[in-house]
Amino acid sequence: MEKLLADEGGRPHWGKYYDEARYRWREIYPQWDAFRALRSQLDPQGRLGNDYIAPLFD
Repeated sequence: MEKLLADEGGRPHWGKYYDEARYRWREIYPQWDAFRALRSQLDPQGRLGNDYIAPLFD
């Protein structure tokens, strides 16, 4: 099911398991780069991150 939804531009449920390789983050979240820049600016040490989301934003 996840493959079908990802292929159609669906977004993952952030609280559930998902295969991050299936998603084209910049396409499904048009402000992806702006968010990453703001996140880096507001939390430069990454204190508000965790092992779950860190790989997405590095």
